[in-house]
Amino acid sequence: MKIVYYLGLLLGIAMFTASWLIRRKQITEGPLARAEKPLMLGGAAVTLAFALLGFATI
Repeated sequence: MKIVYYLGLLLGIAMFTASWLIRRKQITEGPLARAEKPLMLGGAAVTLAFALLGFATI
């Protein structure tokens, strides 16, 4: 179960970081620009969900 917890956290952090990089590079056109908000929200949601799952299994 711990491996799922850590992989979920890493996935969420990677999604959130990708969103941050898109914003930092100020990409305003194309598919990356449209992906910024879903990546940010999805990354935050995945990180929160797996963090709560990890705390629930302690």
